[in-house]
Amino acid sequence: MENGIIDLEAYLAPPSFNRIKAHFYLYETLYTYNYNAFKEKLLIGPYGRKTHYDNVSLLYDQGFIRSISFPEEKKYEEKLAKNVSFNQIIGLLKMLQKQQLNAIADLANQKIYTNSSVMVKKIQSTGQNILALKERLYALSYKELYNKSLNPTLSLDCYNALELKTAKSDIYRVLISNIPIPDDSVPLVDIIQYRDDESNKLRFLRLRSWANKISKQDFFEKEIIEEVETLIAEYKYEMKVAGMRMKNAKIEFAIKILPHLIENIVKLNFSKLVDPFIKLRYEKVSLLYAENKAKGNELSYIIKIED
Repeated sequence: MENGIIDLEAYLAPPSFNRIKAHFYLYETLYTYNYNAFKEKLLIGPYGRKTHYDNVSLLYDQGFIRSISFPEEKKYEEKLAKNVSFNQIIGLLKMLQKQQLNAIADLANQKIYTNSSVMVKKIQSTGQNILALKERLYALSYKELYNKSLNPTLSLDCYNALELKTAKSDIYRVLISNIPIPDDSVPLVDIIQYRDDESNKLRFLRLRSWANKISKQDFFEKEIIEEVETLIAEYKYEMKVAGMRMKNAKIEFAIKILPHLIENIVKLNFSKLVDPFIKLRYEKVSLLYAENKAKGNELSYIIKIED
């Protein structure tokens, strides 16, 4: 399975814990570079969410979230000094951080003439982009230093025009956005059990194979969203039709065949008892066959989560 990289600063609010859990439908492990800062903000800082920290720290203790460390900053910056993407991300980070600081200062000094709520949203949006860029920065650094790939988990589709595309990561983010966010009553063990179920392992292999093919087609995130939406709609339609056939078979069994079964049992005519059950079983096999052949079945792993 793939592994992701997560900036925990994007998950400081307690409700975001369920969004973290959703990642484990697709990722085996989430790596982070700011666990201690996250801990400090929740336990010492103004956020004060000990219960939320306890939930995340449990995932950390169990190894679902792991910290990554880097050599001295100067050392790995020297190694990546000629990397185009690295320099591009550093430049964007500096620009966004400056914009954010200026916007905060303007808001505090009341130097702006737009609606303050709009300005706050702009500051928050800029902050989210900063976190997304940091994920890419650390993912790139980790790849260069240790030759291991980590998928950034935060969206940065506003910078699709730049050379920052992370094809596999974009696909996984779109897929995760189509997964219902588990609520508080869904423990992580249920997600892991779903992922490890034998029938779902085959579905997941199909999904991974599809993701690998799509990642080579140089799609933008918007195009991936459209592709996923189309495949999901096609699969649901075909399975709806197949389900209707199965439902009709059950109705026919109950209305037409069941009375004859009772009659044959009374007459001890057992040779005629087998055929109806064979027919019903045939319809069940047809339903499985339809699932395997349906358009969009590559995404059945995602769609079945809704059930």
